[in-house]
Amino acid sequence: MGVRIGRSGRRGLGIGALALAVAVGSSPPLEAQARRGAQQRTPRAVGQADGNARAQNGQMGAQGQVLLDRFARRVGEALHLDGTTTERLLRELQESRSQRRRINARIRAGRLELGQLIQETPADEDRIGAVMDELLDLELRRAQVTIDEQRRLAEFLSPLQRARIVWLQRQAARQALERGRDGSLR
Repeated sequence: MGVRIGRSGRRGLGIGALALAVAVGSSPPLEAQARRGAQQRTPRAVGQADGNARAQNGQMGAQGQVLLDRFARRVGEALHLDGTTTERLLRELQESRSQRRRINARIRAGRLELGQLIQETPADEDRIGAVMDELLDLELRRAQVTIDEQRRLAEFLSPLQRARIVWLQRQAARQALERGRDGSLR
């Protein structure tokens, strides 16, 4: 898989593309959750938290699908896409979302494990190193999902349309984060 940073034979890839992919692919609510997850927990609390997260993830999965459908329709209207193109956009966004969700779940689990490992005495340096390596690999994979998504979207959308989608995604993520802070579900 490798994302090559710097000059490469791939047109349009490099540090800027990686930064965009990380910015678009990152989920502020997940980052906040991971920071909370790194706090000290007992093994029982971790198990309960994992069970609660799975239950919430199922609920959020259905809600997320509804939101994704709405988002794709909104983007289709904003970009004046026909129904067929809007449906294709939705399929591409669904595929990327599914891949990101799997990766994000593994990142959350890895961060929780890392939080536990760094608090143990004596620290298992080998395991900590392995988890760190896995987390870095997962971050690259998440960025690659976004790069691949942009390549697929480039097959049927103009650069301006793709840029507007990225802007709308960031705007929607910001709004969701603000609603989460307010405690409202508008």
